Parts: sequence; C-alpha cells; structure tokens
Amino acid sequence: MCAGGSWLGNGPNIELEAKFQGVKGLFTGESLFYLEACGSGPLLVNAFGQIEVLDVTDKYVIDSGHVVAFVNLHEVTKSMQGPIRIP
Repeated sequence: MCAGGSWLGNGPNIELEAKFQGVKGLFTGESLFYLEACGSGPLLVNAFGQIEVLDVTDKYVIDSGHVVAFVNLHEVTKSMQGPIRIP
C-alpha cells in the first residue's frame, strides 16, 4: 500500500488499484485514497525527508500523515485520535 500522494511511478509488471481510506480523510487533510501495488518490480515513492523502514513485530502507533508505504500484512486500524495503529 502506498499513500496516494507518495506514488511517483512503477515498473510494467506492477498493477495499481486505488483503495478508499474513508471519509475521515477529508477532515484530516490527507489523501482519500491509498494505492495498492501488486506484482514485482520497482515502485517509486516520494517523501519529504528520510524514509525509514520499520519491521513491526508487535503494536506500533504512527501518524498516518507520515506514512509513505507499507506492506499490508498486518491489521491496520484508525484510532479516534487520528494515527494509524498496527496491532
């Protein structure tokens, strides 16, 4: 999954599909959609600053406005405060 505003490009063997993240995106100032990328090959993303790769083995709370991309292997929930929680 890639934040909609982070996607720059991809290789020919990657298929993209827009995934609606909910109406709450209107109120948070974030994109309404994530891009689901399936396949193999390069996926180019953009970020303001350094991109850090995190290996989540337990719970991890982040501000969803700072998410560039993530592997959708975990249950992702949104709290009432705003950040995405990865249990």
